[in-house]
Amino acid sequence: MIPLRRLVPGVEPDADETLVFWVASDSGQQPYRVDLTCYHGNGKCDCMDFQMRREVELSKGQMPALRYECKHIRRAARYLRFEVTQRIMVLRRKGKA
Repeated sequence: MIPLRRLVPGVEPDADETLVFWVASDSGQQPYRVDLTCYHGNGKCDCMDFQMRREVELSKGQMPALRYECKHIRRAARYLRFEVTQRIMVLRRKGKA
């Protein structure tokens, strides 16, 4: 299997919190904290794009949608998708799924 760090570079799961990731910024600043449990699974990010443009609508009760995901949320969600898929593939090989 390909290591997740190679599939989705710049994304690290938080060791202490479930479904929370640290996603590198493109500008090399501090990584952004992404919590995929917020807003009914849409996720929440510390980046300015999310806070200024996307979170405003979600906080008004908008349903989760791609337009409310910043690139950091999309990267964290992609990491999670690959992680779950790889775990399922391992279980299948062992005959448990």
